[in-house]
Amino acid sequence: MRKRRGRSKSLETLISRSGVEEKVGDGNVGKEGKRFFACYLLVSLSPRHKGHTYIGFTVNPRRRIRQHNGEIVSGAWRTKKKRPWEMVLCIYGFPSNVSALQVLAVIQLMEHNVIKRRATTDLIVVFFEKPVANNKV
Repeated sequence: MRKRRGRSKSLETLISRSGVEEKVGDGNVGKEGKRFFACYLLVSLSPRHKGHTYIGFTVNPRRRIRQHNGEIVSGAWRTKKKRPWEMVLCIYGFPSNVSALQVLAVIQLMEHNVIKRRATTDLIVVFFEKPVANNKV
């Protein structure tokens, strides 16, 4: 059986205003000591998967894009087949991970509804087009 990897030993300990200690990895803390939470949009650069997108959440965008592109092992198996990826949008400034994940859920729901609407529109166009007259000789 494979040995599980633990957290790195270079974790910093922060004490919040309430006095609770909070462990934070490298790249998670901004200039003011606040945590960094972001939603991001990836676009596939592969000619075979042109136009494919992926939406996600991260606390460290540089590390996350490297995971998606396979430079760092672990963490991004869903996007493995459509590599390489480019991060075209990164929304940050959320006060907590909950608010960032809520925005992510809304974006994903909107994307799903747009895809569903396009598919429905295409089906309606196919069903209601005028049939081509048969030219029998």
